[in-house]
Amino acid sequence: SDTVEELLDFSRGKKHLSLQYIDLKSYIPDVIKIFGFSLQAASIKLELKVRTNGKLYADPRKLKKVFINLINNAIELLSDYNGKRKITITAYEIENATVIQQENTGQKIPQMIIQKLFDPFFSYKKKSGTGLGLTICKKIVEEHDGAISVTSEPGNTVFTITIPHKTIS
Repeated sequence: SDTVEELLDFSRGKKHLSLQYIDLKSYIPDVIKIFGFSLQAASIKLELKVRTNGKLYADPRKLKKVFINLINNAIELLSDYNGKRKITITAYEIENATVIQQENTGQKIPQMIIQKLFDPFFSYKKKSGTGLGLTICKKIVEEHDGAISVTSEPGNTVFTITIPHKTIS
């Protein structure tokens, strides 16, 4: 039902955030707990590096959808990969923003595919899905006035999310 609600909001151009301060040192480990079995079954190592003591002002429910989508995609792609299988999630602060990166081993995503990854209904090497997951991720990040990008080379693909710090008046 959350996915359907997100799709409806997306199609209507709605922006609704329930913002609160999130302590990333506890939030990210709580989110990734749900992937324990999937990671183990696919022999994927997940490493977490939260290098911030600050709190991110964001919608925890929507941000969780971004993490779930990105990690699910990485697990699915790495499940068929014959090399080292590893996902690394790093969070750190830069001037006036929090950066969260998800890096995974695996095959390089061609540049012409990268240019389309966030397009609605576009899918790359997926066995199932709607082709809307990364589109919704982008929408959620942009609702937070942030940006999401991806770079890829052989053995290393990195999704980078940058969310600016907000001042509450």
